[in-house]
Amino acid sequence: MLLENRDHYLIPGDRVAHVEENNPLTHAFLVLTKVRYSKIPVLAHDSTFVGLLSMPMITETMLGLDELSFAPLDQLTVKDVMQTDVTTIQDPYDVENVLHLLVDKPFLPVVAENSDFTGIVTRREMMKSVNHLVHNIDKEYDLIERMPEKEAAQPVTTEVAAGAIIYRERNGQRQYLLVDSKDRHFWGFAKGHVEGDETFSETARREIHEETGLRVQLNTHFTTETEYQLPNGHLKQVHLCLSRIDGDPEMTQQESEISAIRWFSYSEALQVLKFKNLQEMLTQANDYLKQA
Repeated sequence: MLLENRDHYLIPGDRVAHVEENNPLTHAFLVLTKVRYSKIPVLAHDSTFVGLLSMPMITETMLGLDELSFAPLDQLTVKDVMQTDVTTIQDPYDVENVLHLLVDKPFLPVVAENSDFTGIVTRREMMKSVNHLVHNIDKEYDLIERMPEKEAAQPVTTEVAAGAIIYRERNGQRQYLLVDSKDRHFWGFAKGHVEGDETFSETARREIHEETGLRVQLNTHFTTETEYQLPNGHLKQVHLCLSRIDGDPEMTQQESEISAIRWFSYSEALQVLKFKNLQEMLTQANDYLKQA
């Protein structure tokens, strides 16, 4: 709304009391006395803006040691006492910038590109518009409550684990080895977190030995992966290959993390695996072995 009323703020130059720089101070004194403005613009003969003049600038020349003398007013011109370091604005002007400048000034002279005096923008006119805006904004605009800004997204941490789907052939039936996690209480495959610069195969061998006591050979011609989100918001990637166990080697479960180790048939394993992604990984491995 303030931008829409930009033209209303400007008081044209022909309506603004002013003096010329070559006018005697006597004339300027009479003008300021009559209009009672704190300051008035000073123009050159060609109507370009050159400065400002105030009553204190004139009376300063009249002060003697013992008395007030009007004699200097006939001897000096406006140019001798005027203020020349003046902040001006050009039209079109930035309303927000003008508001900041008017905090410390009653008005701002407006000039054209060639310094011709165009008029003034006053603090009074701007404040009238601001007051109107405050009291009528809900009548002229549909106000919408601002939603709180979303917090910047935090980087997602990804945890990577590797292991193997371990199987054996027993009496013409394929069986799969599952481990029961002690802290999470569900059946799954032997696996664990990748440490340092380990390869997936190195991690799989180490974790299988730690959890089951088995030393295994890996079949990396088959691999399967899954990814899911943990309760703490982290992502977890799991990479599995195959490992066949021959004979009936002794197994030793990891007491700190594993509560049970057990062989299951394919159908039994599908039933005890709690999560769909683990069931799908087992099915992929079983289908691969059927075709091998």
